[in-house]
Amino acid sequence: SRSLEGWEYFIRTVQKLVESCFMPVAVGGCIRSAEHARALFENGADKVVLNAPFFSAPNLVEDLVSSYGSQSIVASLDFRRDETDSPRIFINAGREDTNVELSAGVAHVASLGAGELYLTSIERDGTGMGYDLPAIQLAHESCDLPIIAAGGADTIDRLAEGICSGFASAVSTAHLF
Repeated sequence: SRSLEGWEYFIRTVQKLVESCFMPVAVGGCIRSAEHARALFENGADKVVLNAPFFSAPNLVEDLVSSYGSQSIVASLDFRRDETDSPRIFINAGREDTNVELSAGVAHVASLGAGELYLTSIERDGTGMGYDLPAIQLAHESCDLPIIAAGGADTIDRLAEGICSGFASAVSTAHLF
């Protein structure tokens, strides 16, 4: 929920998670201000994951990078292919087309100081079709950031395919769990 009560519940959930978690925790979702990010860092987050602010509030991203360092900022980019088969960036849960092509979007988030990239194919997410490797390659060629591939993995073989491509530093799945 985007309400104050929902935000407070989210913060308490993050606190509980990090109490029993012995690995770095990246937290995202509706971070729209420096105060939101500060609350997450103060309550145990090691990194914040941002999507829309890279396109709607770039000054916020720059401020967070300045305050917490690039290693603490993850750019979560959701993309979908257009009618010409070109991948474009979407924000706000994939509902809003930024009209920015993937390569330009990746270069943009890198220029703002993101420390890593979480790249999700909207079309492949939950399908088990495998990662969009050509798009991951395009992102890899557009920046020097570590890339976490997401959207499309449903088996260990699909995860391995993402890693073995050489374009992703890490892979992600929710489907297997």
